Amino acid sequence: MFKRRRQKGWEVFVAEPAFVTGKGEGAPPRLPVPRRGPGWFYPLMAVVLCLLIYLWVRPVAGPESRGATAVSPESLQLLEIARRQHADGRLTAPPGDNAEETLHELLRRDPQNPDAQAELRAIAETYGQWAKIAAAKGARDRARRYLERGLKVDPTDEVLHAQLRELGGE
Repeated sequence: MFKRRRQKGWEVFVAEPAFVTGKGEGAPPRLPVPRRGPGWFYPLMAVVLCLLIYLWVRPVAGPESRGATAVSPESLQLLEIARRQHADGRLTAPPGDNAEETLHELLRRDPQNPDAQAELRAIAETYGQWAKIAAAKGARDRARRYLERGLKVDPTDEVLHAQLRELGGE
């Protein structure tokens, strides 16, 4: 009898399960799968994202690789200060701490610096954009003041002259 019981148990084990044949009980209960936390995935993705942003934002080539003349560290520092002032909206005011004065100091030291000249043109363009916005809102006097400040920074800017003519200031 002992052999037979063991044999029968083996047959039950080898036979098809009850949920396949439809006989007996239903499907066996599933054990809950333990959920794991994100582990290293999110920190790794943050590092990869930061790397991609750095590669996208960084300058492609420095002045040495463009064939430009050697630029002094003081000139680069003044240019960086002027760009920061421009980004902060300190274009021509307050006196002593604005982008225009910093760029003129840079041009006094290095008169042929193309980056400083381009930054001055960018300041004039910013004043032109502000003038367009003010004119669209109906503040013609404010728009005229912006254009005059832009022309003070870059007197040769034809776009600003045309905008001033449209406002009736020239």
